[in-house]
Amino acid sequence: SRGWLVEDVTRRLRNAIYASEDKRYSAEGDATNDPGTVVSMAAAEAEDIGGFVGDSLSIPLLQGGTIVFVLGYLAWVDWRIASLAAIVYMPHYFIVSAVQQIINRLARGHAKVVRRIGHEIVAWAGSRRTSPRFRSLVDVAYDLRMRIYPRKFALTYLGNFLDALGPLSVLGVGGWFVLADQPGVSTLCVVRSGVQRVAD
Repeated sequence: SRGWLVEDVTRRLRNAIYASEDKRYSAEGDATNDPGTVVSMAAAEAEDIGGFVGDSLSIPLLQGGTIVFVLGYLAWVDWRIASLAAIVYMPHYFIVSAVQQIINRLARGHAKVVRRIGHEIVAWAGSRRTSPRFRSLVDVAYDLRMRIYPRKFALTYLGNFLDALGPLSVLGVGGWFVLADQPGVSTLCVVRSGVQRVAD
């Protein structure tokens, strides 16, 4: 199940991080990464990666299978309207891919800054000296997050827009076909519900 996969990957990552740092420390007498980085990697980042691995398998299987079967059924009912539905939702794939690359780059930068924040906290705990870089690092982390949010909201807006545009296009074009006595009203209702499934 997805839960088992997430937890197993998280456990393996934490063990790998610990083993790697322990091996480097034993060989070189000094850890390559600072303690704050190791804590961040083993605590939050391992869980994020584990969750991503679980989603990367379960979501494509569920959603991809749904899209393939629904579009196949719509093509069997009326290939013209099914083609229209595919065309309406196709730009979503390319736009999301482009914006997601930007979000991923900003998220990588944020993860590195959070690691440095952890290092500053560990250094402060050891020396009890005020860190002049801590506040600036927190501000950088805040700025990176605030640059991610508009892009995420833009993708949400695009999804909502296509959710409305898909059924509207099908009803418009399908209604024109109905007036031309090509498909029946019942066929149009079936296609419209199928398009909503694709949108979901």
